[in-house]
Amino acid sequence: MTPYDYTIATKFPDGTIRATTYQRLIKDMEIQDEQYEGQPLSEGGTPQALFIKGLIEKLCPKCEVKIYYQGNQIL
Repeated sequence: MTPYDYTIATKFPDGTIRATTYQRLIKDMEIQDEQYEGQPLSEGGTPQALFIKGLIEKLCPKCEVKIYYQGNQIL
């Protein structure tokens, strides 16, 4: 099974927008093997993407985080 690979776009308070893929982000954070909702983050999926979105928002409360899949905003 190919893991889901979302694009996560984060808008910072200064207006800067940074986008990266879900898979790259979890690898850079070294959390790809962590379990959430019964599967590793590296498997992807909506619950896992929401978890990462919430994590970014918790670390940067003034940031706006959007998640895209195949070019369409889903979260």
